[in-house]
Amino acid sequence: AAYLACDVRLFTTGDEGTVAKYNRLKDLNVQRFVEELSFGPTCSLVVTRTLLEDVGGFDARLRSSGDVEFGNRVAASGRELRYTPDIVVYHPTRTTLGALLRKSRRVGRGKTQLRRDYP
Repeated sequence: AAYLACDVRLFTTGDEGTVAKYNRLKDLNVQRFVEELSFGPTCSLVVTRTLLEDVGGFDARLRSSGDVEFGNRVAASGRELRYTPDIVVYHPTRTTLGALLRKSRRVGRGKTQLRRDYP
């Protein structure tokens, strides 16, 4: 497949506090992103060079949600996104409230840009 999203498992080093537990339970359900939202999150993508040459890379102007915009272009090109649980990416949890809030602000800004620049 030219556009593949693999499973992501969040982990915490050391003691897992409340924020890390929340992050681990709430974030990065890649299968849902693929099946319901038609994109794969950046941290889980496997793409071919040919696909990038054909549809272009991520829009660097976007603060966040570049993976959503990229997924839209891939879908418009007629290519299929596939999810595989057989490949796993391990990603650290955010362990502080500040880190979660920064991510939330970044994602919110990215979604706003996406709606504005790609109506």
